[in-house]
Amino acid sequence: MTGTSLSWLAPLPEKKYLLLNKFEDSVKEITVFFGDVDSVRTAINQIRRLRQGDRPTSTYATDFRLISYDIPWNDQALIDQFRFGLHSDVNDLILILPKDPKPLTETINQAIRCDNQLLSVDHSDNNKS
Repeated sequence: MTGTSLSWLAPLPEKKYLLLNKFEDSVKEITVFFGDVDSVRTAINQIRRLRQGDRPTSTYATDFRLISYDIPWNDQALIDQFRFGLHSDVNDLILILPKDPKPLTETINQAIRCDNQLLSVDHSDNNKS
């Protein structure tokens, strides 16, 4: 440890001993002083700003999943937010599919398949030119 974290531990030899012997307690104690005090709200703000943009759906989905682990929303709320951040072309293709998947995992897999389908159509159009 260096900087602020070292300064925090340095004057507390008995605490340093305790923290080094109990990993779980160490994590809790350090999080209190150096962690995000409202990780749920931070994650919600991040996920609401997250958009696919020009990235592949799989990359967007990975970022979405990483952020969503800190959010206590049910699957439907996460699905709605995931779909909101998808590129409009992917979302349009999902809308014409016959089945609307319920679990988030199925929704993500469906979006990735749609994105791959759009890419294959785009590549075949470019090869004809």
